[in-house]
Amino acid sequence: MLLVVIFGASMFLTQKIMMAANKMQQADPAQEAMQKTLGTMMPVMLTATFLFIPIPAGVLLYLITSNVIQVAQTLIINKQIDMEQESKKNKKTVIDEPLPETKKVEAKEIKNTESEK
Repeated sequence: MLLVVIFGASMFLTQKIMMAANKMQQADPAQEAMQKTLGTMMPVMLTATFLFIPIPAGVLLYLITSNVIQVAQTLIINKQIDMEQESKKNKKTVIDEPLPETKKVEAKEIKNTESEK
């Protein structure tokens, strides 16, 4: 029973972090509300299912481990994306203007006086 509770907590945490990461990308309020409801109900339904229908402890350990790894991956990837976006903001832009006219210089021939002696 303890593994089922840990699984429910890890799945709830995974859903919250995934929704926070995708919050910036969603523009439709109806879709956002549906995703929020689904993100809350899914962990509750699966946890309740595993309470009433027992499954082997190894399966629960696998599910808990995969949730923890998924949270770590999401946090790392989001941090990298934020760093890339920040570096793009701070990067100086190239000014696309033509160069001013420059003075042309003709090359002169240089004679080596030491070798001629």
